Amino acid sequence: MMDHDVLRGAGIAAADDPYLATKEADAIVVFTEWPEFRELNWTRVAERAPAAVVVDTRNVLDPNSVAAAGLRYLGNGKPGGF
Repeated sequence: MMDHDVLRGAGIAAADDPYLATKEADAIVVFTEWPEFRELNWTRVAERAPAAVVVDTRNVLDPNSVAAAGLRYLGNGKPGGF
């Protein structure tokens, strides 16, 4: 479990639940290949962060699922990505 007090002191908001972590986010950056992030319900994420850009640094997400939820997808090294 994260030390939320340390993160708060650095001006970083953290949550143990990915859906809580995405609430009102402007950007969602995935830095890991862990299955719990690959398998997120992107429609549920979009309900909490409708204008978010999803940055996939590992190219582990399904761009079509992210886009179908109404979110913008940017994949590492992909057209339109970074």
